Amino acid sequence: VYCLDASTGVERWSKKLQVPVKIFPPVVYNSRVYIASTTILYCLNLESGEIIWQNDFKRYITSNPSFTDRAIMFTVDNESIAVINPENGNITREIPSGKQSGPAYASVRDQLYIASNFFDSNKRSFGNVDAVNFEDGSLLWNFKTPFPGGISQPAANGGILFLPCGNYMYAIGAQSYPRIVQGGSANSSSEPPISSAGENLKSAETRQ
Repeated sequence: VYCLDASTGVERWSKKLQVPVKIFPPVVYNSRVYIASTTILYCLNLESGEIIWQNDFKRYITSNPSFTDRAIMFTVDNESIAVINPENGNITREIPSGKQSGPAYASVRDQLYIASNFFDSNKRSFGNVDAVNFEDGSLLWNFKTPFPGGISQPAANGGILFLPCGNYMYAIGAQSYPRIVQGGSANSSSEPPISSAGENLKSAETRQ
């Protein structure tokens, strides 16, 4: 790993890590550099490159690390999300999403939105979203896509969670869940729509 001066390109420091299967892009937080590599998360001093701590989780890290204002998060073994204490690298919580579910997530303040894949009896992949309270891990709501397809990275903006899945883009009310975008315009009805899948959901999907 090389740290370069952004103005001149001059090397400021470098650090040799164990031979990795994959090194993910580093994230910088509070004058520290966090680097996920294969099964290990490294915490380096931003100024010197010295290792402050490293933690081998003995399982593969399978996504880029990201930050909230209180934790580091990444997926492990394509089946769960690990919430990490940035001070010591310990796992404070692990949120399972199922074998081979390929979870992805977005976070907004105290809510974590976890998208994952699940399979029906015909082995078709569908998308699933769990909204989780970051503080206590409680489930706030759940949404399942009515049409098959694999998920991609979700994003949240303006109180709406956008979920690409298969040939569809679903727009889900992230904060109050009944607030749904349908056909590209806001739903002003006080009653939450029901999905065409016939499930007892508090939301419906945007079809594009």
